[in-house]
Amino acid sequence: MSRAVIVTGAGSGIGRAITAAFALQGDAVHALDISEEAAKETAAQLAEYDVHPHVGDVSRFEDVERVVNAAVEAHGGLDVMVSAAGVYDGYAGIDDTSVELWERVLSINLTGVFNAHRAAVPAMRPTGGRLITIGSIGGSRGAADGLAYAASKAGLEGMNRRLALDVAERGITANIVAPGAIDTPIRETSKRTIGHLHPEHKRRTLPPDILDWLIPVRRFGRPEEIASTVLFLASEAADYITGQSIVVDGGWTAQ
Repeated sequence: MSRAVIVTGAGSGIGRAITAAFALQGDAVHALDISEEAAKETAAQLAEYDVHPHVGDVSRFEDVERVVNAAVEAHGGLDVMVSAAGVYDGYAGIDDTSVELWERVLSINLTGVFNAHRAAVPAMRPTGGRLITIGSIGGSRGAADGLAYAASKAGLEGMNRRLALDVAERGITANIVAPGAIDTPIRETSKRTIGHLHPEHKRRTLPPDILDWLIPVRRFGRPEEIASTVLFLASEAADYITGQSIVVDGGWTAQ
C-alpha cells in the first residue's frame, strides 16, 4: 500500500536519494527544499513516480506545515516524515562563529527538525507513523565540521530520545540516521544558502589524506546507503526500534 511521505532537504544529496528510494517503492513523496530549482529537479528526475515538489525554509514552521497540509489533503494523512534538510558552517570555530552564523545553522539543523516533526505528529494516521531524522556523527565527533554544526547535530540526539517517548503510545517511532563522510554536494549547497556567513579563512579542516585512516572501509559513503537505512526504519521490520541513532559511517566511530 502506498504511503504518504515528506522529505525535507530533498533537492540534493541524501535528501534526494531518500526521495527516490521511497518513490521507487511506490510511495507518494512530497519533496521540500529551500531551492525551487533543486526541488523541481528532483521531481523531474522521478517524473514517472508520485513526487510532489515544494519550496520552503524548514526554519519557518509555516513552510513545513504547508507541506504537511498538502500531504494530508492529497492522501488523507501522513505516514512518514524524514527531516533531511541541513547545512554546514564552514568549519567555523569559537573565534569565527558569528552570532548570525550560529543562529542560522541551528535554525535549519535543529529548529528545522523540530518544526518538521511538530507539524507531522498531529497529521500522522491513527495506525501510527515514522519520524526519521538525518543526524551526523558530528553530534559526537567534533572534527566533522564547525562549532554550530556540531552543537546542532548533538542537540538532535537529545530531542529524538524525548520525542520517541512522547509519540510511542500513538504507534509512532522516532529515530536518527547518523551518517559519516558521505559523497554529497552539501558543502556547495551550504555555501549557496549561508555562505555569506561562513568564515573567510578556515582555521581547522580535515586533511584529505587523514580520511583513509579515519574511515576503515577507505571510501566515502553513498547517499543511497543512507537512504536504504531510512527505508528500513520506515518499514514494519523496524516497529520495535525507537529513540535510537543508527550510525552509518564506514567504521569512523569505531576508531
